[in-house]
Amino acid sequence: MNCRKTQQWFAERLDGRLDETRQRLWEAHLADCAACRQEWADYTAAWETLGRAPAVAPSAGFVERTLRRLDDTPAPEPGRWSLVLRWAALAAVVTLTGWTGWVGYQRLQNERLARVYEAVRGEVLESEIVESLNYL
Repeated sequence: MNCRKTQQWFAERLDGRLDETRQRLWEAHLADCAACRQEWADYTAAWETLGRAPAVAPSAGFVERTLRRLDDTPAPEPGRWSLVLRWAALAAVVTLTGWTGWVGYQRLQNERLARVYEAVRGEVLESEIVESLNYL
């Protein structure tokens, strides 16, 4: 058992949700590790302090006033750099799209030329074979 795992189980231990096996592992680690014992003491003390704090109820109309303020607050306008970044991103996308299309077009053209050269080469070879047979 390591300290990180032990501390991850603090909330489950506090709520009593650790199963028996994990509970034994957790207790064994705390028995051997002074740093985790201190961390556990601080953790439980914080929760005890929070538990003693009086509950504060919001004043009447709090929700309505807050929602009205949120509705009345204008949305912030985008800053200059935000607009610059948006235009730069758009330019990058357009450039990348154009470049990708051009590369694909060039590849297609090269494949077509290769097929034409192969066909011409095949015809030239056939005519040379026929001519060489005529000499025999």
